[in-house]
Amino acid sequence: MDKNKNQKLFLLALLAFPLLAAARTKGAFGRNKNEGTPPPQAQNCNLKRGVRNNNPGNIPVGPFDYLGKVPLAQNTDFNCATQKIERRYEQFVTYAHGVRALTQLLIDQIYYNQNAFSIIEIVQKYPTVPPEMRVAYANAVATRVGIPVNEPLATTQSNILALVKAIAAIENGGDVINNSDYYKAIQIAPI
Repeated sequence: MDKNKNQKLFLLALLAFPLLAAARTKGAFGRNKNEGTPPPQAQNCNLKRGVRNNNPGNIPVGPFDYLGKVPLAQNTDFNCATQKIERRYEQFVTYAHGVRALTQLLIDQIYYNQNAFSIIEIVQKYPTVPPEMRVAYANAVATRVGIPVNEPLATTQSNILALVKAIAAIENGGDVINNSDYYKAIQIAPI
């Protein structure tokens, strides 16, 4: 079996379990009782926006139904420069839900569905990176993860953790996810 086929099968197995678990315990699409409650720190401009929104990946508002996502009507994403609610970025009911969404985005939407296997390919698909910044962003992620920018990223838990932590650090200007945050996130429903 070739390497790409093995990677796809591994990712499919990673994705199948949480979907079944979420459907069994939370209902379809992972909906839960906590949705609708924006983070209390959403307008605290002393914190980075990703931390304020419990969204360390700065995932833009979109159609994906992440577990623990605050519905758009209740979203209080705040732009500190304009002092207005913008609803530009997703909000999550807990920080762990935001870490889980970032992990899910990287595995499911980018790595699996769009066949982006190296850091440069992943960054080219990442929704917050403007085209003119992709090479510098990818180099910064690769430096933090510790592999060359064009080398395929093996789908091990330690590599996924390193990738999640690197992207969150770049999005928020410093380390904002630790190992405990990540393990809490995957305990909500495995990824």
